[in-house]
Amino acid sequence: QLYRGYYATLLSFGPFSAFYFMFYEQFKAGAQSAYTYMSPPDFQPLRPAAMEYARDDDAGSDGRGARATNRASSPMESDPDAADVSLPFHWLLAVGAAAGSAAAFVTNPLDLVKLRLQVQRTAKRSQTGMSTPFQYRGFWQGLRGVFEVEGVRGLFRGSVARILFHAPNYALTITLMEKLKEGYLKYVEPGI
Repeated sequence: QLYRGYYATLLSFGPFSAFYFMFYEQFKAGAQSAYTYMSPPDFQPLRPAAMEYARDDDAGSDGRGARATNRASSPMESDPDAADVSLPFHWLLAVGAAAGSAAAFVTNPLDLVKLRLQVQRTAKRSQTGMSTPFQYRGFWQGLRGVFEVEGVRGLFRGSVARILFHAPNYALTITLMEKLKEGYLKYVEPGI
């Protein structure tokens, strides 16, 4: 009785976390490439491990620095040096919010069914005799029932509210984690 409904919670939160980190890594890589691409030719981005600007003797043949010689021709091209660029605070906030929004939207059907199962269970135990317009026997039957009765649109009901909750939450969480990790690598273990 204690863990009743835990399966539905795992089916909601597990995929959300997987999608969130997948989207975060993809968006972060794109942001790092764009940030490096949009920077002036003599720009030397901060590296999380070393946290220092490139030395003058690293200058390329054109005198603009080593970054000018291996810069990608567009932000979507792979730039091997972009992967270790430390993004500014506001870029990390945007990446975290975008990843949280995308994961919240994609997994909304799973969360919708989980919430309905919770509401249904609470209504059954209520002393007021309230009932819900939906009666699901389990998670998969609930997911199928939402689709059959309400269609695809019904599966994404409430997605805007879910996005508005998760976007700022994950923007702040991942930005704080990245900046703490950056500070740790800079001050505690600078050799890593």
